[in-house]
Amino acid sequence: MPTRGRVPRTVFYIQGLGRAGKSPKPGEADSERGRQREPHNRLWCCVGCLKQIIEQSVYLDFQPDAPLHLGPEYGEIRMMDQITLKGKPIRLAVLDYGLFEVHSGPRTIGICGFAIQTDAGEVVLIDTGFPAKYVTDAEAATAEDLLGSFGRVLTITPVNTPDAQLAKLGMSKRDVTLMIQSHTHIDHVGDMNGFPGVPILIAKAERDLPRPLYWSGKQAMEWPDRAFYPVTQDLILAPGFEVLLCPGHAPGQLAFMVKLPDTGWVLLTSDAISRASEIDEGFAGSWDVPLAIRHGARLMQLAQERDALVIFGHSPQQWPTLRKAPDWFT
Repeated sequence: MPTRGRVPRTVFYIQGLGRAGKSPKPGEADSERGRQREPHNRLWCCVGCLKQIIEQSVYLDFQPDAPLHLGPEYGEIRMMDQITLKGKPIRLAVLDYGLFEVHSGPRTIGICGFAIQTDAGEVVLIDTGFPAKYVTDAEAATAEDLLGSFGRVLTITPVNTPDAQLAKLGMSKRDVTLMIQSHTHIDHVGDMNGFPGVPILIAKAERDLPRPLYWSGKQAMEWPDRAFYPVTQDLILAPGFEVLLCPGHAPGQLAFMVKLPDTGWVLLTSDAISRASEIDEGFAGSWDVPLAIRHGARLMQLAQERDALVIFGHSPQQWPTLRKAPDWFT
């Protein structure tokens, strides 16, 4: 079953939402209440924040045409983003894009995506699984992409496609109003081209690449002709929908914190933390191990502060019992 984060409370961090200060006291994990109680001297918070940015060489991409503004919490620094949702999240569904066996372990992992619906009728789709050729002939596709050295597809059928998963929810591709790429590895980017006219939110570090990462330097896909909204730091997409920039597993890895009416906060780690044991394993094999460790710690800290339900990116233990489409988290 999904787990709720439990880590020590006393940390300082500057990446992401950019907090530079103490964790909320018990009973103040909800950020809105935290803002209401805030008596801090914001000038000193801002100074401390800027000092840590300089000292830690934090990955912030300041664009000359982006208006800089100080956010409301703990002197955080945030740039106004180009896109926001009209509504706030009301329900979330886990999409089942199939099963894959990783040779290391070995371990069997689920390939997941997410559909998030807002009270304004918007539908946000996060990730689209493997390319369609894996449904047609997984063995041939594996050989073509040289994926066999890493693992093998166990199950990817027509049911494990974005079309079929959305249909389970009573939706179609036409209902999707925004796509988000958590990153551009092969098991997340497969049908990115399949939603004409739908804008894509993606980390700038990934969109700046000549092609999507895909697999092991192969980069077999082209970027679709779409409107892209590049993420250069954490942002609030809507009240209760936060996009967290967590480079480590991949250069532009994203994770998500979503607040639902009944469930409360849900942390979607994506591959920033593929499974709980990856924390103890030190994120071995990541694109940048120190960054992966840093962001893994801050995600679990945030989950603990908000008592969030944690859904990992590829957890062998969690996946079999995880609620999936057509069922919703509300």
